[in-house]
Formats: sequence, C-alpha cells, structure tokens
Amino acid sequence: MRPTHVQVDLGAIRHNITQIRRRLKPSTNLTAVVKANAYGHGAIPVSRAALAAGADSLAVALPEEGVQLRDAGFTVPILVLGLTLPEQASLLVEYDLTATVCTEDGLKALAHAARRTAKRARVMVKADTGMGRIGLTPDKLLPFLTTAAAMPEIELRGLFTHLATADAADKSYARRQLAAFTAILDQAAAAGISLPYISAANSATVIDIADGHFNTVRPGIAIYGLPPSPEMHQSLDLRPAMAFKTRIVYIKEVPAGFAVSYGCTYITPQATYLATLPVGYADGYSRDLSNKASVLIGGKRRPVVGRICMDQTIVDLGPVCDAAVGDEAVLFGRQGDAEITVTELAELAGTINYELVCGISGRVPRLYVNDGDER
Repeated sequence: MRPTHVQVDLGAIRHNITQIRRRLKPSTNLTAVVKANAYGHGAIPVSRAALAAGADSLAVALPEEGVQLRDAGFTVPILVLGLTLPEQASLLVEYDLTATVCTEDGLKALAHAARRTAKRARVMVKADTGMGRIGLTPDKLLPFLTTAAAMPEIELRGLFTHLATADAADKSYARRQLAAFTAILDQAAAAGISLPYISAANSATVIDIADGHFNTVRPGIAIYGLPPSPEMHQSLDLRPAMAFKTRIVYIKEVPAGFAVSYGCTYITPQATYLATLPVGYADGYSRDLSNKASVLIGGKRRPVVGRICMDQTIVDLGPVCDAAVGDEAVLFGRQGDAEITVTELAELAGTINYELVCGISGRVPRLYVNDGDER
C-alpha cells in the first residue's frame, strides 16, 4: 500500500451521531447524509457506523449512490436529495429509493415506473423557501402536494427545504425561511394532506436552531466532526473523523538560494534540508496550499515550500535535519499533542472544510479505525 492514506475513525462517527442525538427530541428522525462517498470518508463503513449509533435513515445526492448502498445490504429508507429526472424514475423505484420531486414530469415518470413494477414510488417534495436551487416556491406547493397525494402510485413521505444561512451568525434570513416553510405546512394540514416526514435541518440548524428541527433532521458535516462554520452560536462535542497522512520518501540538503518546484516560487533563505512527500493535488492536497500550509513531522509544524505538484509536495525541515526517510507526515489531523485541522487548511486555501474532505481522491486508500469510541 502506498504511504499516503486517509485514516477514518468510525468511533468518532459514532460519537458524533450520539452527540447530535442528544440535541434532538427522542422521537426525531435522524437522517445521516452520506452523499459524495460520505464526504470522502467512505459511504458504506460510515453508513454502518451511523446507523449503529442511532441514525434512522440515510441520504445521498444521486440515485447511483443509493444503489451502491442497497447493493451493500442497507434496507433503511434512503433519500436521494438531488432532483429526480424522468429517466431516473425506474432506477429509483426498483431500488426503493425515496425520490426528491418538484416537477410534474418527475412525478409522472415515477408514477409510470411504479405502475410497471406494481410498487409505490416514495417521494419527498422539495420546497424552495429561499435557497434558489431546486424546489417549488411557496405559491406553487399546495397544488403540487395535492396532486402527489392523490396519485395511487405515489407514497408522499413528506416535505423538506434547505436553509441558506443557518450557519451564519445572523439567523434572520433563516428565520424568514422557516416562517415560509411553516406556513406551507399549515396550508397542507388544512387541506388534509399527510406529510409524515418534515425536514429543514442541516448540521447548522441541528446545532443552532432548535425550532427548525421539526420531526426529521439531516445532518451532514457534523457527522464527520467538522464545524459548519466559525459563526455558530452553539457547539457540539464533535470529533474529526478523518486524518490525512503520508511519509517522507526523500531528503536532501540544499544551499541558500535554491529554487524549489514549478515556477521557482520559493527560494531557500539559508542552507536547509528539503523533504519530499508522495502526495499532491491529484490526491486532494490542494495546490492553493502552496507556500501557505504546514505539515506535522515529529510533532512539529514544517512549512510546505514551492508549488504543490500533482503527485509530490516539498517541505522545509530547516538547517538541522531531525527527520528521516519513512517518518510520518500529517497533512491534517493529530500527531502527538500537535494538530492541523481541515478548517485551518480550508481558510488558507480560501474554501470550506467540506470541499477539502470531499476532494480526497479515490486513489488515496482509506484505513478504518475505532479509536474515537466513548469510554
């Protein structure tokens, strides 16, 4: 196995689910979001850990992600968060996946697929209360819900929306979205439409907006132990589940004035030792971290110097070489008492922690441990 790998702590996943559960009413349905290969952590092992710790169901982005979980033996409800296209209807019905609908074409295609297989198509209707992606605006929702509820081939499982600013310090826009969503629910109830599952809560809403939980929440980033944003009013005792590690493969002594990597963007200010790490942007170690990030070697921060290459990264060990070929280098995670967080790297790269963990490529092996269980 190559020395570069990601370590995923399934004990931390279970711990984080437990912490989220403690924030909820006992009757609240917890849907673990495991889209994008569980944010890079591995959908199948993470799903098993999340369900074992108290999650009730799963959510993915694409039908194919749901099929992967069904093929792995998962029988719990699986919500496909992305919009159902008519050509995907047969796959969704065949694998008993809950489809997200907000178009008549999608609804009709699901009904047609259900008739062919003597099944009922499970659907969640998406309400756009201010996110602007997919979903029906409030003025169009009641007629659509009425149509869906009247179709014998359709099992209307509920209604959900997404809050655009739940992770911001100012919750006023999120509050307006919740008010619009609640008004829709009141209209549906007055019309006698049954909506068993009602959801508006992502991780930030779970943590910060208790009255946005309704009866179903769908946390994502918090499951993986990462904060939704630095602006949260409250916090949970979350444990990062992922660490990104490699090993030194080469060390050389160079003089002052030595140019490093593409474009010669770093010139050594003194004689020093350079260490080469077999990891690069093709692995998900962002090129935007060039000349900005540090890695942990021997419990100390060592600066990344020069441009990060596709497959290799160079760090400056300093004028005294206190490391050796084969020593561990931690790109993010803990080493002894020292830690580099994903959020720290994301700020350096001008992005969010979500993108960095999702961006760890498939060629990086995932190793699974259970160190984070509560004892």
